[in-house]
Amino acid sequence: MTLQHFTLIFLGGGLGSVARYLLGLALPARAFPLGTFCVNVLGCLFIGYLAATLARDNAALRALCISGFCGGFTTFSTFSLDIVQRWQDGHYLIPTLYLILSLVGGIVAVLGGMALAR
Repeated sequence: MTLQHFTLIFLGGGLGSVARYLLGLALPARAFPLGTFCVNVLGCLFIGYLAATLARDNAALRALCISGFCGGFTTFSTFSLDIVQRWQDGHYLIPTLYLILSLVGGIVAVLGGMALAR
């Protein structure tokens, strides 16, 4: 890794984080954390598409788009916290549904992004 790659990751991560924040504002969490769910599925779609297209053979684009933007955009840690907080509140159905839908939706979205790239 070069300093250029670290700079690209830094820039992409900042852009991804701002995009995640804005989507979270547009889709506020209520009983179901819709903003985080959408960010995770969209992030999986983006990363699948990028991994199968322009960033596949270009280390600089990989650093900017995949490690940077997608890494800053996706919110798996927030996803995990959403589940734990709801379980701690004694709610089990919503976090269980959220967990299953997020994992299945993410895998399907990665496959969909790769299919779009073909």
